[in-house]
Amino acid sequence: MFGFKVLRYFFPKAASVIRAIYAHQTTAVHNTQEPLVHSNAMNIMELVSYHNIFNAVDKKTQRIAVVSPMPPAQTGIADYTLISFVNNNIETHFYGDYPNIDTMLEHKKALSQDNPSQFFAVDTYVNAAKMVDYSLEVFVLGNSDHNLKMAVSLLTTKKSSAPRALYLHDLCLFNLLFLVCIELNLSYVQVLRDAYAHKDPELLNDKNVFDIHHLMDNGIYALKPFVDRGLVDEMWVNSSAARQLAETDLGSVTPIVIKETFLPVPTIKLERSENLDEDYIRIGSFGLPNAGKDTPKIIKAVQKLVNKGIKIKLIIAGYLAEDFFKNTYTTVPDFIEIHDSPDEEELFRLMGSIDLALQLRKKSLGESSGVVPQLLTLKKNVIVTRIGSFVDYGEAVRMVEDSLTADELASVINDELLHIGGRTADIDNYLNTHGVKDFINFVNGCIPHGIEK
Repeated sequence: MFGFKVLRYFFPKAASVIRAIYAHQTTAVHNTQEPLVHSNAMNIMELVSYHNIFNAVDKKTQRIAVVSPMPPAQTGIADYTLISFVNNNIETHFYGDYPNIDTMLEHKKALSQDNPSQFFAVDTYVNAAKMVDYSLEVFVLGNSDHNLKMAVSLLTTKKSSAPRALYLHDLCLFNLLFLVCIELNLSYVQVLRDAYAHKDPELLNDKNVFDIHHLMDNGIYALKPFVDRGLVDEMWVNSSAARQLAETDLGSVTPIVIKETFLPVPTIKLERSENLDEDYIRIGSFGLPNAGKDTPKIIKAVQKLVNKGIKIKLIIAGYLAEDFFKNTYTTVPDFIEIHDSPDEEELFRLMGSIDLALQLRKKSLGESSGVVPQLLTLKKNVIVTRIGSFVDYGEAVRMVEDSLTADELASVINDELLHIGGRTADIDNYLNTHGVKDFINFVNGCIPHGIEK
């Protein structure tokens, strides 16, 4: 103990690192209104992270912390976080749940030498935040299992003087909240009831509390539990539809600044071109195929055009695509190409090969669409449902109503094919105002004026 006091006197930052490493291995969960602290064992990735954090402590510069799923996690959030934040001139520290140390270090090696970004293990953030003076903290969350450690970090890291933003790609967080409650030994039912105590108690009675659709119909999306502890200063969302859902869930009892931003359009380099039969028109639908994304209606509409003698290939590419057809159809029509769970390079190649895309939804939960900006980057005409975040694409896309029949959709597809290239100016306008630089300007604008770290 005497030796530690001497170290702390002469080398306070080094003492902080040693204390953080000790705390990392000895802290335990407690159920109070203070930030929860989650125990974990140290591993080599965390040791390397602490070493690099220590080297960053004394630097006199602005820095941003981004706590998010990171590639190679199989979620679009991971890819978009890297695309969106990594080229900031302000040094950005990415705290992710990397599968191993090699992956974490490869992210840094892939950058140019003048890029100041750093990559650390997410489990170190609870202590790193005590040592590094950040100008802005950004926690990026969606609803899938990939987001668990980020959500735990949000709820276990004590709030510093830096503004903290919760950047949501999904506005319905029941799955994530359930996982967090298991991880932190909390009662999922009690957490929900406490967060929405101002609402009619019958909404969360024993019968209804696990009926997610009933809760959503009554304006509960499981957002409040993530902001009620006072650990978030502002919320970022990707569309006006997402903002409306957030305002509905939080209500007036949880005052928080909600800012609208967008998914920046990525830069896509197609490594190789597809060898195509030019006699066929290629129409694509990308992402997890299911009834909620109107995949059956898309197939019926294209079938009607094929029956009229139009030579079309319908490309269905996405996660579990083969399972969808096995479970839904006895035989797959000849005009359909199935591409099951393509990697990013293959997905972009398929997107580049099509003449027209259909990205439909029957219901909006405020979730973002990574596919549409990717298609627009490739200058593809896209038909979308007039719902949720799709509305914000404006004239850059063709919008249809959810009530559209398969016959009506077939007519829209035919009309759009006859006018390929007719949206070029609107697509260019969207691309010119929704690039990575535009997003970074938004991020940096959220740093309070005058902060110099």
